[in-house]
Amino acid sequence: MSLTFEKPVGAAVDVKELQYIASLLQTSQDSKDTFRDASVDAADITHYLMSRFGIEADEDYIRNRIMFDLAGADGTFDIPEMVSVLLIPFLKKVSVLDLPQEEAQDASTKREQVNTSITSISKFELEALRKKELLRSVEMHDVNANIIKNVLEIILQDATGSVEPQPLTKDLLIKIFEKYEDEELTKDEGLLNEMIAVASGELNDGAILDTETFKRGLTGDLEHYDENLECRFSTHYEDVFGLVSAEKVKEEEEEEGKREANNSHSSKNKVLLRSESEVNDGSFKRIFTFSQIDYLADTFRDTTQFLLAWTAAIFGYVAYFHHGSYGIQVCGTEDMDKFRCKVAQSIVVWFTVLGIMLVSVTPMVIILSLGNNIHDHSPLQIIFGIAGIAGLIFFPALYDGINNDVISTEKEEPLPFISTEFKIINLSIGSVLLFIQFCNIIRWQVPDSRLTKNKFLTIILRGNGVRGEFGIKQAAVKKIHNLVKNAHDLHATDSGERSHLTTLLNYVKLTEEREVFGGFIWAWKLFLSGNVVDEEGIWMHTRLLAGNFAQFLMILLAFASIAKLSSDTILDFYAPEVFDNHCGSFVDIDNCYFPSYIHNGNKTSLGMGFCKDVLISNETCVDEFEKVPDYIQSYFCSKFSNVKTYSGSDDENIFSSCPQLYRPSNDTIMTAFDGSTTDHFCSSPITACGEINDNKKADCIIGLSSGLSPFDFQGDSCQNYTKDKEDFEQVYDVVYSDEEEELTYQPQKSALQASVTVGLIFTFFSGLSNILVNIPSQIVTVMKFRTGVVETLLDEKFLSYRKNMLNTAYLLGASVWGMLIMCIGIFLLVATLVFLLTYHVTRPYAESFAATLIGVSTTMIVKSLITLFLNKYSFVGFYRKRPVVANISNAAFESWLLATTSGFIVMRALKLIVVVVFNLGRFDRPILAPGVGEVGPVKMDKFPSVFVQDLLSTDAHRHPYIERLGILFLMKLRHGKSFAARAGSMWRLLFVIALMPYLRSNRIAAIKGGN
Repeated sequence: MSLTFEKPVGAAVDVKELQYIASLLQTSQDSKDTFRDASVDAADITHYLMSRFGIEADEDYIRNRIMFDLAGADGTFDIPEMVSVLLIPFLKKVSVLDLPQEEAQDASTKREQVNTSITSISKFELEALRKKELLRSVEMHDVNANIIKNVLEIILQDATGSVEPQPLTKDLLIKIFEKYEDEELTKDEGLLNEMIAVASGELNDGAILDTETFKRGLTGDLEHYDENLECRFSTHYEDVFGLVSAEKVKEEEEEEGKREANNSHSSKNKVLLRSESEVNDGSFKRIFTFSQIDYLADTFRDTTQFLLAWTAAIFGYVAYFHHGSYGIQVCGTEDMDKFRCKVAQSIVVWFTVLGIMLVSVTPMVIILSLGNNIHDHSPLQIIFGIAGIAGLIFFPALYDGINNDVISTEKEEPLPFISTEFKIINLSIGSVLLFIQFCNIIRWQVPDSRLTKNKFLTIILRGNGVRGEFGIKQAAVKKIHNLVKNAHDLHATDSGERSHLTTLLNYVKLTEEREVFGGFIWAWKLFLSGNVVDEEGIWMHTRLLAGNFAQFLMILLAFASIAKLSSDTILDFYAPEVFDNHCGSFVDIDNCYFPSYIHNGNKTSLGMGFCKDVLISNETCVDEFEKVPDYIQSYFCSKFSNVKTYSGSDDENIFSSCPQLYRPSNDTIMTAFDGSTTDHFCSSPITACGEINDNKKADCIIGLSSGLSPFDFQGDSCQNYTKDKEDFEQVYDVVYSDEEEELTYQPQKSALQASVTVGLIFTFFSGLSNILVNIPSQIVTVMKFRTGVVETLLDEKFLSYRKNMLNTAYLLGASVWGMLIMCIGIFLLVATLVFLLTYHVTRPYAESFAATLIGVSTTMIVKSLITLFLNKYSFVGFYRKRPVVANISNAAFESWLLATTSGFIVMRALKLIVVVVFNLGRFDRPILAPGVGEVGPVKMDKFPSVFVQDLLSTDAHRHPYIERLGILFLMKLRHGKSFAARAGSMWRLLFVIALMPYLRSNRIAAIKGGN
């Protein structure tokens, strides 16, 4: 998946995003036709309010309370109606502007117009106000100054043929609706009368449809909406039902009795937040949703606590839990090797794993997440959370006395690559979680008004959940302004006249334009600056961030563990043999004689040596010798007397008589030939010695083990002594002939070190690149859906993403284990390849393969140059300019490639293996092409679809448009008919249809009519 792509521009991309929003909001439209009409009904809104805010309401109540006024009598939103709701804040703002005076007004005066309920503007809110003013006065000046007037002129021109104001009558409204092909609305006289009444205001009869009248029609029912809500540092829910703090609760209780009956709903709705009780007439209520563990919409207070809770659970599971049969034995010992027993054992063990995770890890995550509620600051939850940190993190890390079939906190490692670093990591996590709970306690006591002057304290105590919702509000402001501006620009003509047909032609031309968008660096800049939320309105899903964080820790641990294991293995494999323990000895090889005998005409060594003047290196070692038993003494004396016979030598200087023999009493004492070093030596155990003289020297027998087995010579330098000592060569031939053959195949230490080093380098940087590309990939994937590069509303495959939502639970575990397995796979693949190139046995084959590859590549280069010429000479597009040359060329290349394509197939297979291994830890893009590996509904690689599913579920709750719709739905629940009434909604729908005529094709009436 490329991180740069081409997307539509202007109003064309706005339409794609609106279609995407409709696709996300739909829940009950499972057929292709009902899905594509972008209809959002009461059931969809009911489900959204429950999932996002925990609002439980009857579907009929939502239809009557919200949908009837905002979506018309059919109770179904289409895209133009949805836009008419989204524009409510924008229209409220531009309608109150007295532009000539407003332009001269100082920014500080504007800030004083913030809602009086905000006692002190926070620095976040101040920055938002400045951005809003900059957007309004500079980027959107021309649009804001004339938008209502211009749209009214478009409506009048379309309906009457003139831009001059007309008397506001039912006949005029009927003409307007007929022009915009909404004939059904012309039959509703009650609606027409309401529209005239809300636009006429106090004039009643005789009103003229001019700019002021149009403003009243658009905004006369929006008194309850505070246009400064989008600059308030609060959640969307708080914007409607109020903030919660100890100070506010006390104030509300004191003032509750003073409120008038028609305002009492405000108090009730605020109680709703605290007690989650029913409000209004009991038709809807806010229920307990356990937002602390809301991994779908991230409605908890702080991301950090979520990340750390899950990271502690992951590393706690790996560090303390056994990973085997847990002591379970289904069958008897005699039947364990039978297949049926293995199957039964596997089933029981894996169900045991399920049970262990459910009763241990799940409660651990829940307990560590307590106190992470964005609205409810319960001291009891905080206390339980602190107790959980102590019992679930600190206790197992500090106490090593637990060891049973399931868990172990002892110091020995459950797995080879696990070390005490896991405990250290969890102790660090526990410390940070304690700090977070301490902040929760402070937050419980400190009123919101105290948090406004310091951005750091605001983030720490209120949490980045509020910061995220605040950023989404800013993104919604910018996106709505761009939506209006892009539509307004389509009406611009050189002559200054606005034509409905010209606007549609401009839109059609615009749909063909594309611009390059995205990129790795662009995405990271967006993320690090915070503009990914504030400008693009992309909510980075915490589950994926948790996976990314765990991946980073896992790659560090995997790198350290593989390095340690490889180093230890190499050291063990090439460790020098110890030839001197606490007692050691040395001897000159020239003072040794290695007897042999003639057998069947061949000279055969006895596998032992008789050495004079063996030096015992340590004086205390003399006491280590004891007399040999008599039977051993007799055995060796017979050997002494026969040395001359065996050897056929006249040399009688060595062991001319049989002395009293002594042997090492306890430990083996090795003797090494002079010139031996720690790394290069030849040594043998002392079997027995004569009397040790004052110079600590003795005549000794060497080469026999403690069990008197001959040929016990050790060390890689033994072969060197054969050059100068012919009789020792016989011993070497017997002992080392087989070993030398083995050494021929033993890899050099440098080859293994090079393999491990290169493998580790590739492993680390591959894992790091996987981590670094994850966040940009999330951002770019979301933008592809929003911009229509990946089709949504018109693609019936999009419906498959709405199924099996619990599949998203795979992602966290898959991120962790996928990274680990990928690191191991890359290390083994790269290290093996380097080893084959450096191992002296396989290097000739590797060189032959490389030579073949170079030869084939050279011919391919020549072939490419020739085909480059022949293609230009013989072909143009799909057609041949010179058929004879083209046909001969085809025949020639077919013949040549017949011999070489077998190599290409092998290389293709190898490349596919490499690609799979290097992408095991990535789930943001499919390894297999669309349709490959799919058998009906079964997908061989479903993780990329699950990844997209997770992003879509987050956007379905957190997209700036959907969040804005959400706050307006809540306001309808709170204020009912007194906010956004049906007549006003129809005026705003006319505004949308006139400003954005290209949306008329998305009217449900037009779709059903075939237009």
